[in-house]
Amino acid sequence: MNESRSPLLIFDEQLLEQRAYWLGQLAPVSETPAGLPVTSAPSGGASAAWQHLSMSLPLELSERLRKLASGNAVLVHCVLTTVTKIVLFRYTGQAVITIGTPHRHSTGENGSAGEALTVVDEVVSETSFRKLLEGVRNTLADAHSNSRYPFSRLLQDLQRTGASLFDVTVAVDSLHAEMPDCGQSLDLRWSESDGRYCCDIMFRPARYTASAVEQFAGHLQQVLESCMANPQRPIRTLPLLTAAERQVVLQDWSGAGATFAVASGLAERFASQAKRTPLAVAVGDGVTSLTYAELDARSNQLAQHLRGLGVGSESLVGLCLERSVSTVVGILGILKAGGAYLPLDPAYPADRLAFMLEDSQTRVVVTEAGLKPVCAGST
Repeated sequence: MNESRSPLLIFDEQLLEQRAYWLGQLAPVSETPAGLPVTSAPSGGASAAWQHLSMSLPLELSERLRKLASGNAVLVHCVLTTVTKIVLFRYTGQAVITIGTPHRHSTGENGSAGEALTVVDEVVSETSFRKLLEGVRNTLADAHSNSRYPFSRLLQDLQRTGASLFDVTVAVDSLHAEMPDCGQSLDLRWSESDGRYCCDIMFRPARYTASAVEQFAGHLQQVLESCMANPQRPIRTLPLLTAAERQVVLQDWSGAGATFAVASGLAERFASQAKRTPLAVAVGDGVTSLTYAELDARSNQLAQHLRGLGVGSESLVGLCLERSVSTVVGILGILKAGGAYLPLDPAYPADRLAFMLEDSQTRVVVTEAGLKPVCAGST
C-alpha cells in the first residue's frame, strides 16, 4: 500500500475522481499566481496583519450588474470573478489566471467549512467578456461539484502552498462562507446595501500598499463598466485606466497646454541650446568631438560661405560627406544659410550621383577634398 495515500482516498471512488479533477486543473498553474504589481517590500510575511479598504459601485452600475445577473448571487459572483480575472490578466499577461473562493454556505454541498476552492481559467486577449464569463461560470460550477476533496489534502498532493495557487480571492457575502487564510494577499468580499454593490477589500501591507489596492479597485470598476456597456468587446481592448489616470497620462504627462517659443526650426533650437550649454559636448564620432560653442562657430562659418555662393531661401544644397562630425556641421550650416540639404551617399556610383545632382538642379555641394571627384560638376 502506498503510505502517501489515506485509506479514504483508496476506497472512496468519488474522492479519487475529484482528486484527478483537481490535479488536472492545477497542473498548468504557475508557481507565481496572478496578482497586483508588488508595491511593498516583504516585512511580515503571510502572518502580517491585514488592512482594510472598501469600495462602493455607483447605483447605475450596480443596477446594470443586477440586471445582467438577474439578481442571482451565483451569477453576480461569476461576473465579479470574471472581471477580476480580466484585470489580473491585463496586469500580468499570464495565460492561466487563478482566483480563490470559499465554499458556499451550507446548501447541501459536500464541501466543509474552512475550505477553499481554486478557480482556474485560461484567458485569451481576443476573447470577449461574455465568452469568458461563460467559461468562468462553467469552471465555478465544476469546482463546486468537486468541492468534497479537501483543499488541505490537495496541497499535500501537489506539494504546494495555498499562496502558490492563488493570490486574490473573490466571495459574495450572501453566498459564501468565510474565506480561510491560505496565504493569499488580497480578499474581495462583495455585499449589497441600499441598492449598491459594495466590496470589503482586505490586503496584506507586507505585499501591497494601500494606494496600489485603491488603484486596483478603480481598475476593477472601470473594466466592469466597460463590460456592462459592451459584453462582446475583446478583453484586450477594454479600458483599464480611470478618468483621472487618463487625465494624468494624456494631459499632465504629455505637456499638453505648455507654451513654446514661436521659433521652432532646428537651427533656432540649436542656437538656443548652444547659449544654454556652450561648453557641453554636442557631437562626437569616436575620433573628434565638438562642444556646442565649437559646433555653432563652425556651422556659422559654413553658412556665411554658402550665402556668399548664393545659397538662400529655397536653395537646395548637396551634402556629400562620410559620417562624422563634419556631417552635422554641414547640415547645420546649410540650414542656417536658409537652404535645404540633399543627402548624397559617397558610396553611390558616380553616374547615380551625377543624375541626382542634375535632376534636382543642385549646383552647390558641401563635401571634402577626397570626395570632390565624386561630385564633379558642382560648385
